[in-house]
Amino acid sequence: MTLEQRLEFSEARSLEHIFPGNTNPLGNAFGGYIVSLMDKIAAFSAYRFSGGIVVTVSIDKLSFNLPILMGDYVEIVARVESVGRTSMRVRVEVFRVTFAGQTLATSGHFVFVALDEHGKPRAVNL
Repeated sequence: MTLEQRLEFSEARSLEHIFPGNTNPLGNAFGGYIVSLMDKIAAFSAYRFSGGIVVTVSIDKLSFNLPILMGDYVEIVARVESVGRTSMRVRVEVFRVTFAGQTLATSGHFVFVALDEHGKPRAVNL
């Protein structure tokens, strides 16, 4: 599989429904809850790319563009964007889904490192 094919294969998606237990008194989704969903889907994207266990090492450029409300559906889309020797940078976008379409609500970049069976970094850019 070429690098481009592996990057395409890394795409991961999830649909979630925002329930009252994941919102603040204003009825907006907790930012931390949204970040946890993003991290989960980003990890699966990095796992698909690397073919093994990965761990989150950083989150950067996290932007909350519009509130996600209780009762909303969100689609989370993650894809490996760039690759180092042992690391992968994953772009994650969270879309607020309505009958009229979807709007980008939150986005960010997550960096993962692939680990071997001993918990040590292993190469992913084969």
